[in-house]
Amino acid sequence: MTTIILDEQLDRQFSQLAKQGHISIDQAVNDALREYLADYSDALHAEEALDELGNNEDELIGWNEAKKSLYE
Repeated sequence: MTTIILDEQLDRQFSQLAKQGHISIDQAVNDALREYLADYSDALHAEEALDELGNNEDELIGWNEAKKSLYE
C-alpha cells in the first residue's frame, strides 16, 4: 500500500468525482491511475510501432488487402 498526498486542487477534484460517481476517493484515484497507466502503455506501444515503421521492419499493405485477409 502506498500513501500519497494530493494538492488541494486535486483533492477537491477527486472528492467531487467520487461524490458524483458514488464511489470512495480511494476508488476514484485508483481508477484514474489505472486509466493513466493503460494510456501510457498504449503510447509506448504506439511509439515502438512507429519506430518499426520508420526502420522498415514491417511490410505495409493497403486497407482493402487488410480487410480481405480478415475474411480468408
